[in-house]
Amino acid sequence: MHKRSALWFVLFSFILMVGGVRGDASGAETHKGDKGLSFTVSGVSDVSLGELEGGIGGKFWVSDALATVVAVGFGSDRSTTAYPNPDYSYARHSTNSFSVFAGLEDHFLFKGNFSPYAGAGVRFGVSGSTYHPSLSISDPYPGSVRKEETSEMSYGIRGFCGLEYFFADWISLAAQYQIDYGDSRTDFQRTLVEGPGITQPARQTSTKTTFGTGTSSLILTFYMW
Repeated sequence: MHKRSALWFVLFSFILMVGGVRGDASGAETHKGDKGLSFTVSGVSDVSLGELEGGIGGKFWVSDALATVVAVGFGSDRSTTAYPNPDYSYARHSTNSFSVFAGLEDHFLFKGNFSPYAGAGVRFGVSGSTYHPSLSISDPYPGSVRKEETSEMSYGIRGFCGLEYFFADWISLAAQYQIDYGDSRTDFQRTLVEGPGITQPARQTSTKTTFGTGTSSLILTFYMW
């Protein structure tokens, strides 16, 4: 079994187990003043144990169908590639990300244990990556790339829609799709191996506006009263 399949098998087995222990939900129903603690896994279409992106957040219901949502997201990835020649270093790549989101979530229908919803909010995020290519350990060639660093800051608005299923009155699982619109700024810095006549490149900065960047998510929520 692939790591990706094992991850989802464990997640769904846990949800079904705890839902069965506490009994079936009498129906998808929320009330003003309800609170929830949510755990999110994003990038559902391409997730492995080494590329997991997730987050934690909370819900507070301001009416029977409308909730305020706050979430903090994070992600991390590390990879190392060995070079066939033992005299060369490993190529290493690492990325990290952090984001904050706040918005409103409107549940416009309650049907049995299902509740479709839609919403919108504002987001802010930062990310960074560092790449060290493989180099000769004893005598790296002057002018070769020693390191590449990229950092990005983004902000904008997010629209989303989803379907929430209540296993019991205290636990639910939602499948959600979201689309972002916003601006971002990216800084790129390349460092070269020092040597005669070698000049280090200047930092490069670029900005862009994006629309339609979609991400799918699974959201597990525990409700409290």
